[in-house]
Amino acid sequence: MNSSALKTTGWISGAIRLISWVGKITGITVGVFIFLILLFPRFIPPESYFVLYPSIDTEYAPDYTEEKFDEIQIGMSKDEVINMLGEPFIEDSTKNLDGVDLGFRYPDGTTEIWSYTGDGACWFADLAWLGRWVYFDKNGKVTAKNKSIHYN
Repeated sequence: MNSSALKTTGWISGAIRLISWVGKITGITVGVFIFLILLFPRFIPPESYFVLYPSIDTEYAPDYTEEKFDEIQIGMSKDEVINMLGEPFIEDSTKNLDGVDLGFRYPDGTTEIWSYTGDGACWFADLAWLGRWVYFDKNGKVTAKNKSIHYN
């Protein structure tokens, strides 16, 4: 084998060792971080936003996806929304369970709000969660939709 082949092999070998070492250190760091979170969840400030996994504490309605939510348009009917997103996680209405109007109105005329997300998916800490709502008027048409982060 000539000397240039040995130099190339040595360089490649060194690079592989360096990448392996960085991988081990990174893996150890991530492992220690996860271990500390699981072992000491009190060190995580309550309702903090987890940048690495923003939806970690968000529960979703069974058929919900962000892509489908983004396709919801003002003026769509409730049936169209259900066809796209499925049944909501929670329904909030100005009517009671018997369908009797309570007389309450949201300031913008909204009579019903469907939530496609909820809080509490993370078992080891209470973190921020992602809210996703669709608002309807008295005719059952979409008047707005909302994406927000909740720290409660």
